Amino acid sequence: MTKLVVLGTASGVGKSTITTVLCNLFSKEGLNVYPFKAQNMSLNSTSTWFGEEIAYIQYIQCLAARVKTVTAHVNPVLLKPVSERVSEVIVLGRPRYLLDGSTYMSMMRARLWDVADTSLRLLSKVSDIVIVEGAGAGFEPNLYEQDLANRLPMTHRDSKCVIVADIYRGGAFTSALGTFLSLPETVRERVVGFIINRLCGDERILREAIRWLETKTKKKVLGVVHLREEFNILPEDSLDIPLLAEKEPSSLIDVALISYPGVANFGEFHLLKLNPDVCLRLVRRASEIGEPDLIVLPGSRNVFRSLSYLKRMHIHEKLIKLAGSVPIVGICGGFQILSHLIEDPYGKETGEPVRARGLGMIPARVVYRESKIVCRVRCRLLDRRDLLVGFEIHRGVPSFSRESPLFEVLERNREQCSALEGYQDDKNMLYATMIHEVISRPRFLNYILRGVGKRVSEIEPEDLLMGRIERASQLLKRYVDFDLLVRIASE
Repeated sequence: MTKLVVLGTASGVGKSTITTVLCNLFSKEGLNVYPFKAQNMSLNSTSTWFGEEIAYIQYIQCLAARVKTVTAHVNPVLLKPVSERVSEVIVLGRPRYLLDGSTYMSMMRARLWDVADTSLRLLSKVSDIVIVEGAGAGFEPNLYEQDLANRLPMTHRDSKCVIVADIYRGGAFTSALGTFLSLPETVRERVVGFIINRLCGDERILREAIRWLETKTKKKVLGVVHLREEFNILPEDSLDIPLLAEKEPSSLIDVALISYPGVANFGEFHLLKLNPDVCLRLVRRASEIGEPDLIVLPGSRNVFRSLSYLKRMHIHEKLIKLAGSVPIVGICGGFQILSHLIEDPYGKETGEPVRARGLGMIPARVVYRESKIVCRVRCRLLDRRDLLVGFEIHRGVPSFSRESPLFEVLERNREQCSALEGYQDDKNMLYATMIHEVISRPRFLNYILRGVGKRVSEIEPEDLLMGRIERASQLLKRYVDFDLLVRIASE
């Protein structure tokens, strides 16, 4: 079966988006498509229905490809940075190691190469085509020999690749040439061509540069993709302000998202931002909070670091002052920050045992377990019948001195259950849950906004996201020689 590998000239050139849209386009051709990324480094993760933790973008790519059963084989190795030097290593959806960079590098070929290779071979057996996403630059001289994301898929003889360069940042053509010439000759032979991404302007000014690159490489420029909002499908590695302008807050639901160090699982907020009635603002200082309709404390990979930042920036004082007049929602790490006490007796969060006082806004104590809870869930608000879907990824488990649950969980990883979850205090407009993605559900939003008399449109976020992917697919087909890629896939 064919494998099409999307390599990049650098990080952030748009590989994730191109891969997502190609998954959608090939599935429309009637092909059985799977995405694959051997190794992803991201704090943006989610759970499959098997309780496996994978990168959020690979889950979205599965949706785009209409994959019926998502498994960890689409992302067999996930790295979640804990600090500047240490990352948590997730293997086939399960947390395995806490390693510094040099130790991890020595393990890549010794332990992880065969794991990732087996996953790719399994996907190849059940698909017509696998769309493989590379990582960072397609060639790094200090990494390439053991590079899971870029080299491993090209060791398969049926793999072809395209090279993506970002012209918005400048230097697209020289970086494309440099990446191409740096690749081993056996890989260069299987380069199909180049995609020039994120053009802002008149494509005609690139004609000479395109001829230059094609002459130097004897490879075709498959197309020039214009910078369009439709391609802003999902941020992969940060909460940086996007390239395209945000919606104006006037007449919309003004949501202030507290952006502290270590923010994790932020894909749910991109889903929230897709709602036409929501204006999402990133807040890093107390003075930026203003008078929003809703304040959200997101998840965090290092709750203690995030909590320290809130206190150092005096954001916690503003939150305490606004309680009762503005709904405040804490999600997972945000839940823990709002609690009275946070304890990590096994050092799973920072590498050594630690405890800290939270903001004390919720009567809960959070204690970290050695094992991680990873599950996809179905739940309902206690006084409502509508089902909501989300996921949990956490070690911290809250206990309450005064219980006032928010949800009843009905299903975890396809197993039925009945468990109370979360916290709500309508008087002080405080809401907290360990369940990600519910914040993007319009029924949950309208529930917590009822106190301020506002509502959002009841359009499910997956419908909004798939609508954007469909529009992006139409555009990519216009910009890129997709017929050539289809012919390659059928060879």
